[in-house]
Amino acid sequence: MKDLKTISSEMCRDLVADLKKTDGLSYIAAACGRSRQTIRQYMASPESTSFRKAPVTVTDEMIKLIISYDVLRPDSLHWETKEGEGWRVWMPSGAPFVCRNYLVALEVADRFGVSPTPISGVYSDTVDSLGIGHDAILRHFWRKVFFGGRVPRAELADIAGTDIYSVAWVGREHPTRGIQPNHEQVLWAMANDAGMACLEDAA
Repeated sequence: MKDLKTISSEMCRDLVADLKKTDGLSYIAAACGRSRQTIRQYMASPESTSFRKAPVTVTDEMIKLIISYDVLRPDSLHWETKEGEGWRVWMPSGAPFVCRNYLVALEVADRFGVSPTPISGVYSDTVDSLGIGHDAILRHFWRKVFFGGRVPRAELADIAGTDIYSVAWVGREHPTRGIQPNHEQVLWAMANDAGMACLEDAA
């Protein structure tokens, strides 16, 4: 198995190469809260004296940018839909994020802890009643644990059979980069989350 330095370097090179199709390195660096030189150091060969191992917060930010470009694209948003269609997610700022794709709205809601609600019709937060499929439900429950932050990232990576960088792709709605968790992995993640919640209550 590759060491984390190699994984970090390869992932940064891959993500930046994808992002540079849309934005320059200066924008990518600013979004990650780093300088262009630091981003270059993250992409350098691990054998290079200039190499620096990227923190997961930086690769997570790059993943968020790719999700924004590839998933939260204009054709999934409500602006091009008819009046009264779509799903609304209330963001922490109080502003609504409106989307016509329920799976995209659900991922945004999982990240911020706010349930998506239909713009029209009867409210329901029971995802398995919406006909989204077994795999989508598994992704939803995995994301609830991952974004919940109680279970250590390294433990979730072990459960998913990935590393601490790639685990950020597990359960995501990206059509090519997203990693589908299986039923057993989701159950283990939820069991760990429940255990952590009990420890918090006992503290």
